[in-house]
Amino acid sequence: MNPSEFASVLPPDSSRTSQAAIVLSHALRLHPLVAEVLWRRGHRTLESARAFLDPASYTAASPFDLPDMSVAVERLQRAIQQQEPIRVWGDFDVDGQTSTSLLTLGLRALGARADYTIPNRAFHSHGLNKPSLQKARDEGIQLILTCDCGVTDFEDIAFARSLGLEVIITDHHDLAIIDNDAGPMLPDALAIVNPKRLPSSHPLIHLPGVGAAYKLIEALNQRNAELGLPTFDLTSLLVLVAIGIVGDLAIQKADTRYLLQLGLQQLRRDPRPGIRALLRAANVNPAALDSDTIGYQIGPRLNAAGRLDSAELSVQLLTANTDGEAGLIANRMETLNNERKVLQRAIEHKVLRMLEQHPELAQREAIVLESPDWPPSVIGVVANGIVERYGRPVALIAVQPGEEGRGSARSVPGVDIHAAISAQSSFIVTSGGHPMAAGFAIHSHNVAAFTEGLIQHVANQRTGHAAPVFNATSTLSSRSAEASPSDTYPVVLRDATLELAEHIERLAPFGAGNPRPSLRAGPLRIMRAEPLGADGRHQMLHVQDGNGTTARAAWWKGGGQPVPTPDQQVSLVFNLRRSVYQGKTRAQLEVVALELVTEL
Repeated sequence: MNPSEFASVLPPDSSRTSQAAIVLSHALRLHPLVAEVLWRRGHRTLESARAFLDPASYTAASPFDLPDMSVAVERLQRAIQQQEPIRVWGDFDVDGQTSTSLLTLGLRALGARADYTIPNRAFHSHGLNKPSLQKARDEGIQLILTCDCGVTDFEDIAFARSLGLEVIITDHHDLAIIDNDAGPMLPDALAIVNPKRLPSSHPLIHLPGVGAAYKLIEALNQRNAELGLPTFDLTSLLVLVAIGIVGDLAIQKADTRYLLQLGLQQLRRDPRPGIRALLRAANVNPAALDSDTIGYQIGPRLNAAGRLDSAELSVQLLTANTDGEAGLIANRMETLNNERKVLQRAIEHKVLRMLEQHPELAQREAIVLESPDWPPSVIGVVANGIVERYGRPVALIAVQPGEEGRGSARSVPGVDIHAAISAQSSFIVTSGGHPMAAGFAIHSHNVAAFTEGLIQHVANQRTGHAAPVFNATSTLSSRSAEASPSDTYPVVLRDATLELAEHIERLAPFGAGNPRPSLRAGPLRIMRAEPLGADGRHQMLHVQDGNGTTARAAWWKGGGQPVPTPDQQVSLVFNLRRSVYQGKTRAQLEVVALELVTEL
């Protein structure tokens, strides 16, 4: 059956997804539940479904669709031909590190004289700064190429131009809106390559900074091929794209998902020396690598360098050409990551104590907390952990009384935290970011007004978008940042099998824009709970349904949480994964939400 025939038999009524799921299930050899997930998420033709599941069936957009791409390519080609020095200017988060590494490697492969710089988090904020621009000019640099920054650096780019520097911007952050009627403002740069300048429906719209950087190198390579100039194989750069996409929580749709799929394939097959060394230090097998490995193993280690030392250390690792060179840097980064863990846990403990002492703060639409004792370098990663625990946007602010401080925010699907922060422009000094993560500077005397404004803006965003609820009287735990009740699929406990888990994995990679589908089983009873993990931070729940089927569900970070007694019925929302432990493969249930069920 070809795609047009498939479309003709699908029911026009989207509520009748079971019939469509049967068609998808047979055509793609998928479990019916997984086929229903595809249908609900908008893949309603075989062509669309296949392109989602297999990157070989996807047609990528041209890099020249991005505004100013031709101008940027022409100027960079001239710089390469004339051997002008090019300075790549990056950012200190994972997206910025991978973008910087990718542009540096790509430009050098094409014959450019390229070096790089990344601001030190301890002394500078994101983006360009005048002292470093002056230093670049003094060192004979004429062309600055930014990545993951620059689109809102109006004053710094004007200063660069006054020095005679030309600036090409590659960025993905939101454009500055001063007047809604006038549209976005752009800095006076030679070229601004930013997917946010495209229509919202364009397949490149969700590219992170590393995606925009990759498209620039791709365009350079294509133009060189057309002109008979030197080219190179871009495949090795895809590992950097995958790490940056996951590290920046980019929306995994269209070209962004496609690049992530290709990058994960390359990571499993042949990671660069630096990544290989990092995985060895983390005791991770590259063959089993997935987006979770990037999010929980690779990303934190790269970020630790930018938070506790210098992000340029990460670029040195990612651009290393030999295993020996990479191994020395990876060992240093492993030490920094261990230091980051200690610092992060200490701050997390303080944040959780604040919320325990003032539980009303955790019930608001967004959690906003401040302290003079928090180091700004780690509050972003702490905020992310609090989002996972409470399932709502979180902003943490490190600020001394009477001084200007820095804040970092993380969000949940459906809430644009950058827009919420930008709406408080009268209370903040600067801000930058995207819907899922943002940073800002703020004076201590404005924190209270900022907090109220932010919470109200988040509440307004959520108005009319409340998720359907189960027949529950109280929620005992929730990790709705990963999956909302409206995106859960009912099953009986006996259906939570390894076969289903393996079929669900065909929808991977998971993340923002493509969350792992959660399943719902119940009513059932919790027969007992056992501590899990050396430090008791987790629990293992032993559950049983009315048919006598039993299962175990891991409740990560649920240690110490109250558990219903066996005489209480609960509805269990859980993720189902394929797990390999001590050589045995099995289905692993992981608690997403646990709810008491009322008798009807």
